[in-house]
Amino acid sequence: MKLSPSATTERVRHLEALGVITGYHAAVDLTKAGYPVLAVVRLKYPGNRHQPLRRLLEERHEILECLRTTGDDCYTLKVAATSMGHLETIMDELASFGSTTTSVVYSQTLPYRGPDRPLCIRLGRVRLSWSTGLASGKPGNYSVPNPIPIGGPASL
Repeated sequence: MKLSPSATTERVRHLEALGVITGYHAAVDLTKAGYPVLAVVRLKYPGNRHQPLRRLLEERHEILECLRTTGDDCYTLKVAATSMGHLETIMDELASFGSTTTSVVYSQTLPYRGPDRPLCIRLGRVRLSWSTGLASGKPGNYSVPNPIPIGGPASL
């Protein structure tokens, strides 16, 4: 899509106002940043008192991501560590909350890339579809005219 800088800026601001774009981040090479060990951890968390785990998540910045999931495991975490010993320390802390299963990552086959253009986005009661048209303020189906892809700068 070929847009002028002002048109691109306007569309980005519109997506920010809608809450579609919620922030920006840097793509960090974890190995070069001193975290050569990456692991995916599944945590079975018995009971329903999750505040102690939430405190640990706030304190431990090596835990990069935490997803609450269905099934036997309650949480899936992405953990970066400076060494296997460092990972073991983090795992000992996580094991105090329940049983864990750890998978060390060999390589990242597909780095995070964000989604491509969705067929539709739901924001509250307003539904936006990625076709041409004009959105109004009433609940229902609406379109964003000439939307920008959410897949990152390369897709602009």
